[in-house]
Amino acid sequence: MQDELRMRQQLQIQKEIKDNEEKLIEIARDLIEKENDQCIHIYDKRPNDNGILQDILEENQIRNILNVALEANAIGIIEVFIKYQIGRSESNSKWKFNKFGLSLVKTIVKDGDIYELASQIISKLRLDDSHLNDIWLRLTRLYLGHMNRYFYYRKKTANSEEDN
Repeated sequence: MQDELRMRQQLQIQKEIKDNEEKLIEIARDLIEKENDQCIHIYDKRPNDNGILQDILEENQIRNILNVALEANAIGIIEVFIKYQIGRSESNSKWKFNKFGLSLVKTIVKDGDIYELASQIISKLRLDDSHLNDIWLRLTRLYLGHMNRYFYYRKKTANSEEDN
């Protein structure tokens, strides 16, 4: 009986996560599309000190966060990894560009958009808080996966005539 209840809860949780996936995609898209005051996006190129165009952020840098998230058992591990990347960035570039890294951290940590979504699922399904971290981590992994795919798409189509 207990196993049946647990399995039913997991199915309900999975359904709610799937029902909120479009919201995760929207949050990811908004972060990737955020531009600075010169209308430059994180997926664009910009001139370095020598005037040579360079990528602001590479596909593998986003993919590395997803890899960490897939192996992590807590949001704090992902948060610290992102902050590590921010700290490694040269002055005003890469993860620091347009506060991308800090915005990403803000989205996934407690009281961020992903946490709030997990809390809403807990409330809707009337689950106790013991499920919160698992749902939060699952949503974060999905979010980072969508962000990775959308970033890749925008990076590859940024300078094309294709409809963005």
